[in-house]
Amino acid sequence: MSDKIRHNTKSRDSLYREIELNLERVCEIWLGGEESLRFSLPILCAAKLEAFINAAGKLKTTHWDIFERKLSFEEKCHVVLGAAGVHFDRAAEPNKTAIATFETRNSLVHPKMKLKEIDETISGEEYERRVANADYSAERHHLRSELTPERVTLLKDTSDAFVTKWGPALFDGYPEYWLAAGSSGVFRRA
Repeated sequence: MSDKIRHNTKSRDSLYREIELNLERVCEIWLGGEESLRFSLPILCAAKLEAFINAAGKLKTTHWDIFERKLSFEEKCHVVLGAAGVHFDRAAEPNKTAIATFETRNSLVHPKMKLKEIDETISGEEYERRVANADYSAERHHLRSELTPERVTLLKDTSDAFVTKWGPALFDGYPEYWLAAGSSGVFRRA
């Protein structure tokens, strides 16, 4: 009998779980009253979705690392779900909102200043009032009004729903297993 042990394995680590935990924690803090975090939550939702689809892409397609950076999230979904034999309908939920999450994410990670030109003469009193109230009659960034609590909650819920919907198809029924770090190997006598 041989004293040698053969070990075959595939190890994986996608950071999906850490991103998901960060999203959950930041969401808790936001719900606890830290309103400015509404600008961070869509970024974390997109990171969760991207970690998910990239892990699936690595498992379902060959040469994923070569072309995944060139694809949008929607294109990745078409490729990966197609490789799994599933049709991706961009107009159906949760797909539609998941795609929109990336539009919001892009606006946040590539912020553009909104600028409005004002040319007016105001009184010293009006100047003091504006300075005290931070009211400069300036242009308002669209995300200030778009990222309402309802919208942020929808983006968070959609990131969860997307993973729940597509996880079993993309990870052969075991998304919890494949999205966590670890090995899938076996040990046996050589």
